[in-house]
Amino acid sequence: MILTLNRAFNICDAMWRDIADRAGRMGRVAYLKSYWMKTHYPREDFYADCPFCEYALRRFSHEHNRMPLGDEDFCVHCPGRTVDPTFDCMDLKYHYSYRPLLFRDQIHAMNQERKAKK
Repeated sequence: MILTLNRAFNICDAMWRDIADRAGRMGRVAYLKSYWMKTHYPREDFYADCPFCEYALRRFSHEHNRMPLGDEDFCVHCPGRTVDPTFDCMDLKYHYSYRPLLFRDQIHAMNQERKAKK
C-alpha cells in the first residue's frame, strides 16, 4: 500500500475516533491500537501499529536506505509535525496512552487544520 501523507492522517483520525472511547473506559490502549490496525490493514501493509509512525518509518527508510537504529529519531518525519512542528504523541498534555480522548481530539483538530489549508 502506498501511504501518502493524506492517507496517514485519515487513517489515524479514523483509528482514534474508533478506539478512544473504548480506550478511555478500558485502558489497554496499546492492545486496542494493535487490534484496530490488524483488523483494518494486513501486516504486509503496515509494520507499525500507528499510521503516523508507519509514515515516518517509511520516509526515514527511503531517505537513509535502511530502518532506524537504536535511538535514531525518525519522528521528525511524523505527519503530525507537518501541522504542528512541536507535535509529540507522548506529550503529557495529550499522551496517546494516558489521555486517549485528548489525543483523539488533537489528531482530529490537526487533520481539520491541514485540510483547511489546502
